[in-house]
Amino acid sequence: MSEKNTKLAAYAAIAAIWLVWLADLTIDIRTMFDDGFWQNMAHLAPWRVEAATFALFLFPLVSGGVYVLNKGLRRPWLCLLLVFLFSTVCIYMHSSYFYFARAAAYHASLSGAEREAVGVLLAQYQSFKNIFGALFLAGVLAVSVWLFAVVAGKTVFPRAFALLGPLTGVLLGRIIKAVSPSAAALYPVLIPSFWMALLFTVYLLYVLRHGYAGSPPSQ
Repeated sequence: MSEKNTKLAAYAAIAAIWLVWLADLTIDIRTMFDDGFWQNMAHLAPWRVEAATFALFLFPLVSGGVYVLNKGLRRPWLCLLLVFLFSTVCIYMHSSYFYFARAAAYHASLSGAEREAVGVLLAQYQSFKNIFGALFLAGVLAVSVWLFAVVAGKTVFPRAFALLGPLTGVLLGRIIKAVSPSAAALYPVLIPSFWMALLFTVYLLYVLRHGYAGSPPSQ
């Protein structure tokens, strides 16, 4: 890939992953793995659902960023895993929002036995979606392997970069929720997509500035 195309892919990936983060905010992603996820979808404005759904087209651009990082990470298998995660699990999750929202709104308009039957169907669909949610969390753990490689000095990136990652956000969120359950204002910076976006931004900008020459002298 030429230098011009590398820069284009990197900047496109950075823009795309921050847009994914914004898409997560539009549907209040905090409820993604809760049993009440589909009930909450019934009350969302249509534009929010559509924004979150069409974000699925951003993931090929994010995968382009993984391609740029591949040489710097020196872990081809991890990069392939991330591309697989973005191109399957993430795309499926975002494509499901529209159907969940429409079905949940329909469920809210019903009553009696028909409402109960549609509710059972949505609960079953939720259980199926949770399988993909588990795969997503496995992907977050895979990124942690990436961070261990950075700490070990086996990549071109400074060891301090290991502090960036979705697992950091998840842990901070758990701690803050335990200490101050009402700290809802911090929600936008504690969800995994924020930390993934921050990670991609810092790593890609580092590659664009320093290239793949090797570990920095400060290590």
